[in-house]
Amino acid sequence: MNLLRVHPRRELLDVHDEVNRLFDGAFALLPGSPGTTWLPPVDIHETESGFTLKMDVPGIKPEDIRIRLIDDTLTIEGERAGQAEENGKGRVHKIERVTGRFVRRFTLRTPVNSAAIQAACRNGVLEVTLPRAAEAMPREIKVEVA
Repeated sequence: MNLLRVHPRRELLDVHDEVNRLFDGAFALLPGSPGTTWLPPVDIHETESGFTLKMDVPGIKPEDIRIRLIDDTLTIEGERAGQAEENGKGRVHKIERVTGRFVRRFTLRTPVNSAAIQAACRNGVLEVTLPRAAEAMPREIKVEVA
């Protein structure tokens, strides 16, 4: 049985981050909005051994992605460059692909082994593996007969 510690301040900050994410996402959808951020979609799966995070980052070179773990916060940031303007080579009729900088932050509620975190980018999908720390691994306790 896992005990969940409630941290009211952390819960409030999580709500604040979620509201900011919603507003950032709404404004990032406006084409041509200079300086806006965009938020690549993320899937997070949990197993007994840890967590796997998958993020869609098409068109971004792996060397342009920065991943940091500070305390219990995982930060992933990067930038998708826009197309260079082609002067005198035709007209642009439509631009829908969002470009610019993105930052995603995730609060980890379970300790992870920071030395064993791995990240790989294949076919436009960033996959980050976060193994649980030894003290966070589930263990079974044998009941002795008294």
